[in-house]
Amino acid sequence: MKTIFLLTALVLLSAMLVFATGGTGNHTSVQGCLSGSAGSYTLTDQSGKSYQLEGDTSKLSAHVGQEVQITGKESGSSNTGMSASSSTSTASSGTSSESVKLDVSKVKKIADTCKTTKK
Repeated sequence: MKTIFLLTALVLLSAMLVFATGGTGNHTSVQGCLSGSAGSYTLTDQSGKSYQLEGDTSKLSAHVGQEVQITGKESGSSNTGMSASSSTSTASSGTSSESVKLDVSKVKKIADTCKTTKK
C-alpha cells in the first residue's frame, strides 16, 4: 500500500512539474512585414519596431514581402553594446535602430503583401 501511495505521489508531482514548465513562458506573437534572405530575416511591425528573427527560420523564405504573424520567444535587444550616450542621442533624434531578437517557433501568413502605412 505504501508503494502505491509513493508511486501515485511521484506521478502527480511529475505531472505538476511538466505542467509548470510546459507553459508558453515568454512567447509572444508579432504581426508585421517580413524582409530578408538566407538566414537573415527581419520583421517590422506597424509602429516601425524591428525584430531580428532567429531559430527555425527555414520556413521564412516563402513569406518574404508578406504580412505575417511570428510567434516566438524574445531574447532582448541586439544593440546591447551601445553606450548610454549614443542610445540617448538615438532616442532624441527619433530614429531608433533598436531591434529585438525573436526566436521563431511559428509562422502564419496574414496577407500576400505588406501594409505600407505606419500608424
